[in-house]
Amino acid sequence: MWTRRSRIAAWLLWFGTRVASPVSSRVAGRLAAVLWTIPWQFGARRRVNRPTATGRTAGLVPLEVVDVSVFRRDRGVTRTQRVHLWAVGEGPTALLVHGWSDDARTFGPLARELGEQGWRAVVCELPAHGSSRGVRTDGLQVAQVIRHVAEHCDARVVVSHSLGAFATMIALADGLRVDAAALLAPVVRLADAVDTFVARVSLPDRAARALRRHIERRYGPTLWEELVLDRRAVSFDMPALVVHDPDDRQAPIASARALAATWPNARLMETEGLGHRRIVDDEAVMRRVVAFVTSVERAGRPDDDRVDGEPG
Repeated sequence: MWTRRSRIAAWLLWFGTRVASPVSSRVAGRLAAVLWTIPWQFGARRRVNRPTATGRTAGLVPLEVVDVSVFRRDRGVTRTQRVHLWAVGEGPTALLVHGWSDDARTFGPLARELGEQGWRAVVCELPAHGSSRGVRTDGLQVAQVIRHVAEHCDARVVVSHSLGAFATMIALADGLRVDAAALLAPVVRLADAVDTFVARVSLPDRAARALRRHIERRYGPTLWEELVLDRRAVSFDMPALVVHDPDDRQAPIASARALAATWPNARLMETEGLGHRRIVDDEAVMRRVVAFVTSVERAGRPDDDRVDGEPG
């Protein structure tokens, strides 16, 4: 676990891609792939109401530790991932899934609010995040974890952020059944995620091309089309709330708009000035998400007919 908190390890991998890039694109691609699949947590955000410890001090209590059998498509093997679940409240279950490099604390305030509204809010700490073991992971593995945990907890609703939302949609496409989904600042396309990563770490062009080739070799050249999730959303029949901000620099809002337009029963709430991470903490967003989730219990299916973009 120390690796994902080490600035030195991150810097060495980044430096290695730059050194290897003009010499061996294959080596540069492999190093970039390691850098890409570690959820670095040394720079994890700190909110005003965010404590320094996880789970319990965020108003959550330990629920259980779940072992999930995860198929590694890149290696053709099945491995066990042990993930920690935190919870608050009693009632029907809403599963909350944080984003890349975050942990259970991300959804502490929303979990407490849902608990007060008569829900059991279960927060899953993803593999290689927070208290859960591991150093590397990816969206395909996370999707399998989400599906297993949602079915294990009999979740009626999934609320997820960023990479968690991306993996939630993969799980839905692979057969996960829930009554509704709320997606905050979702990553919608694999190509968008890779482009954002390349820009954020300033990968040289040759290393960036090598990373994309490495992904194709490990997962197959069709992965790019498979993970254009706004296209796959046409088959989703559960209601959805998509919340996104035009100032989001990590997940393009154009993809979120395409997602909401394609998903048959989805509504888009556009915020202003929240970017990618602050959207989780915003009180207006939280009220809208809580109203959306609680409408599942009131009517069996969400029935929010408000104008898109109107705070709930």
